[in-house]
Amino acid sequence: MSIPRRLTPVLAALAAAVLGSSLATAGATAASAASGTPTGSTTLHHCYGKVRQVDDGDTVTVKLTSGCFSFAKGQSIIVRNAAIQATEIRHGSTPGQCWGNQAMRRVEKLLPVGHRVRLTSYRLTKSNEPDAAGHTRYIFYVDLARPSTNGGPWYDLQKDELLHGLVLWKQENVEVSRLTRYLRYAQQAMHAGRGMWGNPHKCGSTSYAGAVQPSMLQAWINYKTDGADSATNANDEFFAVRNTSGSTIKLGGWRFRDGSHIFGGDRTTYFVLPSGTVLRPGEVLKLFPGSGTDDKANLRFYDRSSRLPYYGNAPAARDSAGALVTTNGAHLQAGPNWPAQSVYLLDPAQNFRAWASYPCLDACSAPNLKITNIDPYHTTESLRVVNESSTAADLTGVVLSYDGLVKQFPAGYRVDGNASVLVRVARHGTDTATELFWPNGSTDHMLRDAGGRIWLRTANDVTIDFGRWGDGGSYRY
Repeated sequence: MSIPRRLTPVLAALAAAVLGSSLATAGATAASAASGTPTGSTTLHHCYGKVRQVDDGDTVTVKLTSGCFSFAKGQSIIVRNAAIQATEIRHGSTPGQCWGNQAMRRVEKLLPVGHRVRLTSYRLTKSNEPDAAGHTRYIFYVDLARPSTNGGPWYDLQKDELLHGLVLWKQENVEVSRLTRYLRYAQQAMHAGRGMWGNPHKCGSTSYAGAVQPSMLQAWINYKTDGADSATNANDEFFAVRNTSGSTIKLGGWRFRDGSHIFGGDRTTYFVLPSGTVLRPGEVLKLFPGSGTDDKANLRFYDRSSRLPYYGNAPAARDSAGALVTTNGAHLQAGPNWPAQSVYLLDPAQNFRAWASYPCLDACSAPNLKITNIDPYHTTESLRVVNESSTAADLTGVVLSYDGLVKQFPAGYRVDGNASVLVRVARHGTDTATELFWPNGSTDHMLRDAGGRIWLRTANDVTIDFGRWGDGGSYRY
């Protein structure tokens, strides 16, 4: 059964509405998720005030014009914008980061001193990151009056910065009501090459970094472990970068980050690659979340995060036939465990050189592939993946998934137009241009004879096809 790659405009609008209103949080009940409010909170609060000063690209000080939560009218609070992350400006002797000043100047332009703003949240939450002076910040969405009238209309400050490519999308843990739409805005800026996504020389460059365009580096995230997520199999997940150019790229001092100041959830802002790291044409570098020994020669590095799993993969929705699908590639959930992430690769000058973001919510595409000839029987388990287009398809990052088990196609793997590849299931062997092997540990049998379903998706979570046989079986994500 093939899943349509594109939604009609009507369905797309409906999907956006559903996604934008979904607020499921960790431990949330189905009822609370359906109601569109976080667990333990049922009231959306609007607080009003005027700008006292812009602190940086994601922080503003507001003097309240009415009481708000426990704050009195006339009190000033420091507001941390929810669900975005600006790079840092200079603080004392600490140098700033590239794009920090640009984000701050944009906010200063939109929010001059005295401008009226609306602060929105479901609850009063302190940021775990105080400002540079150690003062407490409180997490709100900030909307500005535009034009400046008492009734609005209200203009979303965070949306503006994301669409201009001046800030990063941040996987929010508390105020999640706009999380999905913000990921869409960030991806729109990425695909349009706005701001930090379209200027790989903005922050200065070196002789080797200046020549590297983002198009030379293919990046993706393998967010699904083989089986249920655990510390044991955490390194089934990874962030990968492939050199698609014809030149060797020196990566010493390059760094990975996400939308948080603590990459991987519990360490520093960046994971920095050691000096002497090089990525030759066609090679793939992988960063794993768990423990392991860094291997510069084989381009395998380990973040050693203590907070696992690294990338989320909550269950997807089901279509009318019972197959696991996603709406335009997006799971119908939002919250701390919502399966979404963006990871970025920066050069030593802090230019953004490569990035990967899932689930895909904007300009989503997928190769024209179909699962056929599923044979579930013990001695001959196999299936075919057919390229139904007339041009060759790059299957880098494409994944087959069955009952919680995954098979990712090798980086750079291509299938010619109108050709196919045979996937031998529960068998070990050497992958070739026409035959792949999907082993399953020590067992020699994997597919349920009575029936089951196999999911084919891209690395950024666009459903390509769903193959099923027999009674359809059950599906464990």
